Formats: sequence, C-alpha cells, structure tokens
Amino acid sequence: MKGRYFRVLPRQRGFSLVELMISIVLGLFLVAGLLMIYVNTQSAVRSQAGIAEIQERQRNAIAMLSNFIQPAGYFPIPLVATDLLELRNYTFPAKAPYTQGAVIFGDDKSVRIRFQAPANDSGSRVLNCHGDSNQTGIERVYDNFFYLREKEELLVCALGDSSIAAAGVAEEVLVRGVKTLGVEYGVDDTGEVGSVTRYLSADKVSDWTEVRAVKLKMGFANPLMGQPGQPDSVEIKHVIQLMGAS
Repeated sequence: MKGRYFRVLPRQRGFSLVELMISIVLGLFLVAGLLMIYVNTQSAVRSQAGIAEIQERQRNAIAMLSNFIQPAGYFPIPLVATDLLELRNYTFPAKAPYTQGAVIFGDDKSVRIRFQAPANDSGSRVLNCHGDSNQTGIERVYDNFFYLREKEELLVCALGDSSIAAAGVAEEVLVRGVKTLGVEYGVDDTGEVGSVTRYLSADKVSDWTEVRAVKLKMGFANPLMGQPGQPDSVEIKHVIQLMGAS
C-alpha cells in the first residue's frame, strides 16, 4: 500500500482585537466627518432659505405699500373744471379723521390715505388695498387704512374707518411675519418747495395737507433667529411719495 501524502496548508489567522478596535475607531471618525459635512450643508441650506424668505417678505411689503399708499390724493382729470373742482386746486372735503384737503392721516403705528377713483375703471388705473378698482358708474373716494396686528404679526389693510378695521371687518392681509411698524410723515412746511423738508412723528404734524411722503420702518421676524449673532427681527426703512400731494 502506497503511503499517503498530506499537504500542510499555511496557518490562517484573522484580525487581532487591537486591529479591529483601530478599524472601528477609524470608521467612526469617517462617519463623524460625513455627519459634520451633512449638518453644515443642511444648516447652509436653511440659512439660504431663511434669507430668501425674509427678502421676499420685504419686497412684497414695499411693493404693496408703495402701490396702495402712493395714490393718496389721486383724482380723475375732470373733463370740465368748475369752481368746486379745479384741475390744479381740487381739495378733498373734510371727513373725520381727515381735515379739509388732507389725503393722509395716521399715528406712529398706522397710516390712512384716501383717493378718488374714476367711474367704470375697467383699465384698473388705481386700485384700493383689496386689489379692486371702481366698477361703479360714479367716481368714488376710497379710504385705505394700514396697520399691524401685532399678536399675529400681520400687516393688514381695511377699507373704511378705524372702527371697521378694529372689528376685523373687511380686512386684507398684505404681509405675514411683520413684528413692528413705525411711520413718520414727510412735510413741506415752507409752502414753496413742494417736496419734503423734514420728517415728523404724527403728534408733531400740525397741518396734514403739508404731508408729501411717508417713511415706513418695518421689523420682520427673522427666520434665522436662534443662530449665533442673529437678532429677533430684521428692520428696513422705505420712503413713499404721495401722488396727489406733491
């Protein structure tokens, strides 16, 4: 019987405990690095989205308030001028809270304007703050009242007097996320220049027919609040010239 030969295989050995621990630690460092990159990326994305959001709110607020406040004092060009309605010397009648000839009134946190819309304004030459034009057959005076509902952080507009607005009737939300609203009034107290000579708080305005512009100061809720160095609100200022008061 022939002898049998057995092939001796080389001895196999696995990783040692030390090697496994080193591998695990290196893997953990790699995962931690990837997690940091992911977290930083998400934070940057949220920051950019927050910046875009507040910029959009600011643009909307400026655009809408400019469109709705600027027509203060507007009136259609009369086909036939009369003693009561002269092309260059038309005055709006006194109606509380407006004085004779005044087209704006307000305080330090709200502002009201009035204008006359042409009859059958199918071309929508001038809109009230609800976005509507005058579709009636007669000329109509609109009274737009802008103010802030502070608890809800809503910038709103109401048609009519302050009692209607206070009751929450006929309100239109213009912009959300507005924390503060401040108003100053640009007056021409020389009677000669026709443009703003200084800005005053409401209690300093002695003659509302001299108001030529409003300066708005708005504070918007900061979506980045809570991050290092970020304030609760972001403030902007904007001046609006009055169309019919220059």
